[in-house]
Amino acid sequence: MKRLGALVGALVMVVAGLAVRGTFGGEDGDGAPRGAGTTDGVVCAAGLSACGAISEARTEMAGVTADALLEPDGRLDGAWIVPAAWADLVIAERARLGLDPAFEVDGDPLASSPVMVVVWSDRAAQLAARCDAPVDWTCLADQDGTPLAGGDRVHTGSPDVDSATGLPVAAAQAAGLLGTSSFAANDFTGSFNSRASRLAAGQRDDPVTTMRTQGPGRLTAASGVAADTTALTSNFGEIARIDELTPTIRVDVVALVPSGSSLDDETRRLLERILVDTGWDGPGTGDDGLPSGGVLAAIRTLWIENR
Repeated sequence: MKRLGALVGALVMVVAGLAVRGTFGGEDGDGAPRGAGTTDGVVCAAGLSACGAISEARTEMAGVTADALLEPDGRLDGAWIVPAAWADLVIAERARLGLDPAFEVDGDPLASSPVMVVVWSDRAAQLAARCDAPVDWTCLADQDGTPLAGGDRVHTGSPDVDSATGLPVAAAQAAGLLGTSSFAANDFTGSFNSRASRLAAGQRDDPVTTMRTQGPGRLTAASGVAADTTALTSNFGEIARIDELTPTIRVDVVALVPSGSSLDDETRRLLERILVDTGWDGPGTGDDGLPSGGVLAAIRTLWIENR
């Protein structure tokens, strides 16, 4: 297979205030060596903390990249570093549209992190009492807009569905509302739609940081992935992390590449290390719990209509 060497030209990592720059080499399609210091069109999905550590890579909203790749002449010059949900959506939608299978996921995931929600601890106790159950997506949706003892109202923030983690988080919310990870778009009826619209209306940039820095008057809860919830200290009080959401949904970061291409081993190892250094776990095993690419496309449409 043609190798995509020189995928990341300069990798800048800041660890304990020490900047370390790495370079990548490789080959052109004809086997000729490429020069160091190029990125060959690498696109990193906005919202992945690792994007800031890949020097010169282009950061773009995942939805923008996905729409471009769904054009008949859509192309990648290098690789798209993105959660697997987006890669699955592009591959499935190109097949549905009768387009050439121009892209594929390169090998195993680079890293993973589970979807979770964080809630102000005192508000979590109130919500659990009201719902007569642990705080989950249904509880947050049903309580949306209701007043709390602290004088604020229940509001849940979620990452924009077109951001890197926004689509898999929306899929996790849909699975939680339906009580299963095995569902289809024709299950989006009745109470599901009203609950989903309440959660989708809370989309915003970096909801965890918004909640932590602006307090419970702004957001009662925020959803994201565990990699984004490592720093939960706040002057506004204690924040609890809800780790037992069901069904369990895992977000895997992958590299989508042109069909017949692949990352070189050195680039893969360093990307894995960058992701771990920015809060992600190593590659997960087993089913990630996400629905098919076609259902993910339907979720994206519904969440866009309600944001």
